[in-house]
Amino acid sequence: MTSVRRDPERPEGAVSWAKVYLRPEDAKAIAADLGENTRLISDLVEARTDRAVERVVQQVRAVRVPAEAAAHLGVEPGSPGLEFVRRYYDARGVLFEVAVSTHAGDHFVHETILSRR
Repeated sequence: MTSVRRDPERPEGAVSWAKVYLRPEDAKAIAADLGENTRLISDLVEARTDRAVERVVQQVRAVRVPAEAAAHLGVEPGSPGLEFVRRYYDARGVLFEVAVSTHAGDHFVHETILSRR
């Protein structure tokens, strides 16, 4: 499935465009909850199944924004962007969701804070 995430304070513009991959039984379980729902897909899966997120593995890389994503993000195809690949695992270590989201390069800031204790 695909999804567009919007900022409630800027509803005219998309924050990201994503392809989300689920197990068929999980997709069927949440089908009625999709549409205008603003909850995370992993939260919908948790609410409808016995799968709860235990661990998320995230990778970030620079990409050229694909045409399908560019149409939703309001940028030119091939323009700079960031791609986030998130893999969601349940408590048994079973992968149950993969989300590949694309963000326009000039509309997104990823901040990490490192500190010593």
